[in-house]
Amino acid sequence: MAADLVLLWALLLGWNTFFPLWLRAQGLDVEAIGIVLAAPMVVRLLSVPLTSRLVDQWGSLHGGLVAASIGTAFGYTMVALVDGFPAVLAAVALASIPFTLTGPLAEAYAPRGSPRVTCAMAR
Repeated sequence: MAADLVLLWALLLGWNTFFPLWLRAQGLDVEAIGIVLAAPMVVRLLSVPLTSRLVDQWGSLHGGLVAASIGTAFGYTMVALVDGFPAVLAAVALASIPFTLTGPLAEAYAPRGSPRVTCAMAR
């Protein structure tokens, strides 16, 4: 579990450090980079309540987490393949829908998924 958290934080720190540089290398100006970086926050406000409700109706936290993880991998692969501000913005916004859902689903699934882990231990 500790190794997983170290890997997760290393990926997040690497992403947050180098993604703006990659956007600059794609030819985006400072304003466009700011808009692209803000898109996941805006998407999260709208997508998490709607998609988490769908997962609740579906009745499978594990299935929802797997689907969100696969969608995230696919979405950010698409980010790497597009070019230009409108395409990058659309790809980041669409990739953010499943990505922003993985956090709340993992929090809800962790205490249920492992009978030996309590909520106090997870926090």
